[in-house]
Amino acid sequence: MSADWRRREALKIAKNRTQVDALRGLDAALRAEEAAEPRDADAADAVSRGVAAVQQVHHYLSPANLRTDGFLRGEMDPATGFVRHATLATFPQLAAIGVGDADLAHYLRHSQVVELDAAGTAVRPKRAWRAFAGRAPVAPHWGEGRGPPPPPPPVATALIHRMGGEALT
Repeated sequence: MSADWRRREALKIAKNRTQVDALRGLDAALRAEEAAEPRDADAADAVSRGVAAVQQVHHYLSPANLRTDGFLRGEMDPATGFVRHATLATFPQLAAIGVGDADLAHYLRHSQVVELDAAGTAVRPKRAWRAFAGRAPVAPHWGEGRGPPPPPPPVATALIHRMGGEALT
């Protein structure tokens, strides 16, 4: 083996090592970049949480729910109809979704059903909020200071007698 051949082989090896080292550095940089960026699964999870939170707020502020939800009606500002995000965040189903106030405002900004106040800290229904804002909460359920339930209709009383029971009066 000649000295030139050895020198050329040594240069090839050194060149390959340099390339390998460069590839290792590039691989490490790409891994660090990937770790800093949200993964597709994280992004999809954030989107699904956002959709769930928007649907839950739409339910809370729907006319059907506001008719029966005296607590939420009581939390609405009588003049503007807005409910603070902090209040909604205390509701168990919305809290379980795990969306913060800033994220909730971001997701609700494009809603066709509700609108945000100028500061982005409160939300109200876009339509018919005046019918619910400032209304007194509904009376508590039976047995909570409202008295006994009404007597059953006569047909139910007759069925109860036929079955050998006593009618509720």
